[in-house]
Amino acid sequence: MNAQRWEKIQELFYRADELPPATRALFLQDVCAGDRELLLEVESLLETAHADPGRVEESVAAVAGHILSSDPAFTLQRVGPYEIVRTLGEGGMGVVYLARRVDEEFQQIVALKIIRPAFSFRDATARFRAERQILANLVHPNIARMLDGGITPGGQPYLVMEYVQGQSISQWRQQRGLRLDEVLELFRSVCAGVQCAHQSLIVHRDIKPANILVDRDGIPKLLDFGVAKLLDSEGVSDSPSTRMMTLEYASPEQILGRPVTTATDVYGLGVLLFELITGRRPYLPASQTALAWQHLICETDPPRPSTLASVDTDVDNIILKAMHRDPERRYATAAELSEDIRRYLEGFPVSALPDSVGYRSRKFMRRHRAGVIIAVLVASLLIGFGVAMAVLARQADTERRRAEQVSKFLVNLFADGNPDRLGKQELTTREMVDRAAREVDKLAGQPEVQSALLDSFGLVYESLGAWDESRALLRRSLEIKRRVYPAESLPIAETAKNLSELCRRQLDFQEAETLCRESIRIRQKLLGARHALVLVSQNTLALILQSTGRKHEAVRIFEDILTERAALRTQNHMETAVLSNLGAIYGELGNLPAAERYLRECIAIRRVKLGATHPRLALALARLGEVLTGGGKLTEAEKALRESLQIRQTLFGPMHREVGRTWILLAETLRKQDRRREAADSLASAKAIGMEEADAGDLLYQQALLASANGNRQQALRLLKECIERRTADFGPSHASVARAREALAGLEPAR
Repeated sequence: MNAQRWEKIQELFYRADELPPATRALFLQDVCAGDRELLLEVESLLETAHADPGRVEESVAAVAGHILSSDPAFTLQRVGPYEIVRTLGEGGMGVVYLARRVDEEFQQIVALKIIRPAFSFRDATARFRAERQILANLVHPNIARMLDGGITPGGQPYLVMEYVQGQSISQWRQQRGLRLDEVLELFRSVCAGVQCAHQSLIVHRDIKPANILVDRDGIPKLLDFGVAKLLDSEGVSDSPSTRMMTLEYASPEQILGRPVTTATDVYGLGVLLFELITGRRPYLPASQTALAWQHLICETDPPRPSTLASVDTDVDNIILKAMHRDPERRYATAAELSEDIRRYLEGFPVSALPDSVGYRSRKFMRRHRAGVIIAVLVASLLIGFGVAMAVLARQADTERRRAEQVSKFLVNLFADGNPDRLGKQELTTREMVDRAAREVDKLAGQPEVQSALLDSFGLVYESLGAWDESRALLRRSLEIKRRVYPAESLPIAETAKNLSELCRRQLDFQEAETLCRESIRIRQKLLGARHALVLVSQNTLALILQSTGRKHEAVRIFEDILTERAALRTQNHMETAVLSNLGAIYGELGNLPAAERYLRECIAIRRVKLGATHPRLALALARLGEVLTGGGKLTEAEKALRESLQIRQTLFGPMHREVGRTWILLAETLRKQDRRREAADSLASAKAIGMEEADAGDLLYQQALLASANGNRQQALRLLKECIERRTADFGPSHASVARAREALAGLEPAR
């Protein structure tokens, strides 16, 4: 059989599959026109497709691959500006090649995916183009990026992807012998990529280890959106022959041909986590028939992972909830699944387990073991302790219901925010958050839920650099919580700490310190003096003291916090946050060797734990660049700052405050290398972002020093006076930054 014959079979197969069964036979007899061999080939494919829809893609690909491997009509050496190096893999309707860009623009190694000539029928081409459009809309560190796309001279569509040099996530886990907590953190990164797709109204539909590669930096990348579906898409059919899936990882609704939603991917994530933890797939049928798979997946429950691996019942329940046969009983989103894993890692109750008193009590005792032991030893407190556990259970039940209400609110919000419903092409993150913040007003009758959402959206605004909006929402949340909760309660302490951090960023240090000390006092009373959450609040207090010139007091707090590394590691990123803060403050105190040592330790940990494109890594790199600049290591400083700048521009966009701050730091490094033109360009970039108003005179200070280096003394004097005025208003006349500006001014003014 040659390629031309195979293409004819494919064309008739897909045309016949779209017809009602009653007319299909007559159609085939007519078009085959006495060619009995052709008729039998098409009928065989149709029978396979309807008996075992998950295998038809594999059968088609295998036959096509066999034909095409010996067909000289498909021997590509170059596609557009890309030169093909070798084949990476074959599957579905396409072939993936390793390729290199060889035009005069730049050199780049890529993965190039091209549809097979024998698959250039209408529906396959439509699906391939849909994949290209889907990938164009997805930008996330845990999703392989699409770089380019086009049409070959032979009419086959192709797309060019980021080449991920790594291993499948299951191989990565097995070869490195990862601990359970490391597996779960890695898996949470996958959830983040899936959540990004869902927020773009895209369901992947084929989540499995082979479609998730972990690169050399330990960052998992979600690949192959070839069978992904836009939730509002009508362009690609879902007949049995085109319901492409991998049966081992398919959800019950996929097997039964029912509507696919984001819950389908949540099921796939559950199967993936099951395999990562146990080393095997959840279902192992006695035979590989479609009926055997359907019976197992749609009518039976998977084994509990704890029967196959050393994990506790919390992990069992998280996985089994994600894999529930009823989509409505699964986690509502990939983010909700990830959040439950976070709670498990930090020792808190997970939503996947019924909220019994015994369960809540066990989780409480695990987090506060020392306190519970003391309580048990004091017999007179046993009854009180039992009562306290009952209260805790009721509080936990309230917390669960509140989480469900929050989840329902968010699901409805994102459903109502479908761009088609709103008559827009797309919604930006800021537009969606603005809309959400307005919708929260409707929850005035549910103050606990309303305050929780105000907290969440306030933190989102903060991450977007919209500090005024963030502060307003956090302040509203705190006001509501003061009315609803006891004066000394953990919800008040949490919001007070978050609002304190924001006030510090906005240079309102008096309110920041008041709120932070309130948070510390409440947490110490309720949780104990050395609890991890107390350390988190103390870290914020040390930052406030640092900003107000009380640096030695801040150093003592940072150093004291760092002695509790085990506790810090139970809080996301807190160990490296303290290392970074110590590095920054030692840099300000002039102890550059200590500053560089702490910052390099922080960066080394963050590269391993967070990957190469995380905002926290960017912060540590910026601080290291500043310290190295102060120590005269200008080449190393520039390298660190440019890496930080690239990460921040990629994550936040070119107009974010953090990008502006990095431009200012880079300008100083360039000026000290006497590259004044480049330094001026950097400051101009910062000014365009609005850093004159945002950063306490730092832009004015660097502009003044550059003007002085260029011989513009009068301009430098004017800028320094404006800088001193700004910093005095923000920090007070005795702050170190004011003293530095006054010292620079004195060096420019003529002697009297």
